[in-house]
Amino acid sequence: MIGDKMKDKLVRLEDGLEYYILEDITVDKKKYCIAIQVNEEHEDVMDKFIICEAKLINGNVFLDDINNIDDKERISNLLLDKMEKNKQGDIV
Repeated sequence: MIGDKMKDKLVRLEDGLEYYILEDITVDKKKYCIAIQVNEEHEDVMDKFIICEAKLINGNVFLDDINNIDDKERISNLLLDKMEKNKQGDIV
């Protein structure tokens, strides 16, 4: 299991695209995250985001698709709820 927080980290996928982790959550002993694509200069965010499972394989973290559409929707809602709660906490 991945113990460290992934939030606020920059990850590069196999296709060379880089994503900024907006939020992560652990559900049923699995780590999930929502990430937004960034440009090559790491200055601008793009309009593409992903919801994925983070897996630890041979000591390396890999981001994997969530194939079950019901699971993906459930995880998406949990991540968005967590982001909203964190945003409200920042306002106080």
